[in-house]
Amino acid sequence: MNGRHLNPIHVWAAGIGTPLRFSDNDARLPNPGGGDQPFGQDNWLVGVDFANFADLGNKLGGGQLDLPSFVCKNMLFACGPIEENQNTRLALLAHGAPGGIDIDNTTGRDMDTSVVHDPRMLNAGTISKYTTPLDQIERVLAYRGLLHVLFDRGRKAMEQERNLRRGLQVGPLLRPAR
Repeated sequence: MNGRHLNPIHVWAAGIGTPLRFSDNDARLPNPGGGDQPFGQDNWLVGVDFANFADLGNKLGGGQLDLPSFVCKNMLFACGPIEENQNTRLALLAHGAPGGIDIDNTTGRDMDTSVVHDPRMLNAGTISKYTTPLDQIERVLAYRGLLHVLFDRGRKAMEQERNLRRGLQVGPLLRPAR
C-alpha cells in the first residue's frame, strides 16, 4: 500500500492535565471551514483525551477508540477504530518545557527546564521506554503524516529543544526528513 487512505483524518490529542477536553471525540469547531477561533483551530476532526502515553497509543493504534459517526458519514452509530495510514495529521498537547514533555501527565502543570533529565518525562534520555505507544501511533500515521507536539515553552528553549528533537529523530516514529 502507498500509505494513502480513502478517508483520512486529523486527530487532536489532549493530555488530561491540559485545559482542552473532548467529551465526545469531536474536535470540529461549530462552523467547520470558518477559520481558527480563540477557542480552537479549524480543520481537526477527531479529539482524544489521554491519561498517559500508553493510553494514547492504545486509543490511536491499539483499536480502543471508535471514531465518531461523522467520520464515516454514518449518523446512526460510531465507526470502527482508526485504520492503518488513516491519520494524516496528529497534534499532541501536553505540559512540558524545552527538552521534555509530560506525556504521562505526571505533574499536570507547567514545568521548568529540569524536564530534560526527569525520568518521568518524554525526553532524549527516556524515549526508549515509549517504544510501544510510538509504534502504535506510527501504525495509524499516514506516510508523510504530520505530528505536532504542543507544549508550554520556556525562555531557554533553543538548546534543550534541539536536544529533544535530536532524541526524537532516532526514535521509531520520528525520523529526519529526507
